[in-house]
Amino acid sequence: MLRDHSRSRACEKIERSLKEQKPLRIKLGADPSRPDLHIGHAVVLGKMREFQDLGHTAVLIIGDFTAMIGDPTGRSKTRPALTLEETKDYARSYFEQAGIILSREHLEIRYIGMAGRHEIPGRHQSFRILYGGEDAGAG
Repeated sequence: MLRDHSRSRACEKIERSLKEQKPLRIKLGADPSRPDLHIGHAVVLGKMREFQDLGHTAVLIIGDFTAMIGDPTGRSKTRPALTLEETKDYARSYFEQAGIILSREHLEIRYIGMAGRHEIPGRHQSFRILYGGEDAGAG
């Protein structure tokens, strides 16, 4: 039942976008707990690219909180608590990898850090990561 409701809401948004000729903003949130995106990310990024090719905007949201606390139970060695520097490095890697699939022309990037939300320029510019604003090498 919930699945049908979500699908009908999505259809309504797409229909409204077409009718009003107003592009959608398609969002994906990711947690930089490892340095590389995996095949599951690639599937979603590919679908986002299809929307971009139709004139819509992709929004990539990276948050570091979960990566920094790791597995709070301490039972999982595959989810260690990461430092702020590690999460920044992994986020930078995510941005670079996502840029292989997504069109940077129709891409917005947001980094939500422990210190709060940070806007990262993404359209036609180099990505800038976090507090120091160092260049992430994309562009």
